[in-house]
Amino acid sequence: MKKWLLLIILVSFSFLGACSTELTEDAASIEEILNNSIAAMGDLTSYSMTLESEQTMGSNEDDSITLATKSEMDLLLEPLSFYQNITMNLEMMGIDMSYESYFTEDLGFYMEEPFSGQWSKLPDQFNEEYMSLTETQLSPEEQLLPFKDYISELAMTEDNDHYTIQLVGSGADMQTLMEHISGLAGEGMDDMFFDVMSDLDIHSIEYEFIIEKETYFQKEANIYLELTMDVMGEKITLEQRSSVIMYNFNSLNDFTIPEDIINNAVELDDEDFMTDFNFDF
Repeated sequence: MKKWLLLIILVSFSFLGACSTELTEDAASIEEILNNSIAAMGDLTSYSMTLESEQTMGSNEDDSITLATKSEMDLLLEPLSFYQNITMNLEMMGIDMSYESYFTEDLGFYMEEPFSGQWSKLPDQFNEEYMSLTETQLSPEEQLLPFKDYISELAMTEDNDHYTIQLVGSGADMQTLMEHISGLAGEGMDDMFFDVMSDLDIHSIEYEFIIEKETYFQKEANIYLELTMDVMGEKITLEQRSSVIMYNFNSLNDFTIPEDIINNAVELDDEDFMTDFNFDF
């Protein structure tokens, strides 16, 4: 059970079009819109999010594995708390699973084991590490900040209600952007990401986010990533498409973990949590 907990935690972290009528190339306009959106998202107290992702990975077409994931999340940002429901489909292995999780700063992290339905409470030591990771990842304005350094690389279209800002790049030009975005993983994670970066060959990154004109809220993001990485001397290609929808802005007022989950969850200590960490299904 413990190896499944670690796998689904990693999947949880991995993790972000309008009808165009006008093309805008003015960098000053894009920067102003981006700054307004960063300010608006920084004032949020709560929101909901749906993330759908399809990831295909393998050394060739014959041995590729496709993982489809859908995550629905409700979040309060101060104090940080959330509810998450994740469904996963690992096509090659015929695996379908779903599970729920809860987190609050005072009670900690509770996660459902996807096959047995048993709930576990993660070690308290994990809470601080998780907080450093999620506070940055789940702060909407942080997802936009890296693009301020790439204003000249952005293009914008707009319709009556939305701005659509796009960044399209390829190859080595995107290495710096990838390193910049990896910093969103939180304190203590940068070194791990940079070690992995040294073995990556980035072929393509396409990033599009849609901003509502009236509120400057970021409503949607669409991301495409293609890269090759060296894993134990073997070249593995990764292709991922993700779509993020954000809604229910500032409409969530309270958050509680059900009492039956708190009372019946199995508490894991650090040794329990780290034992048997492997991906042999």
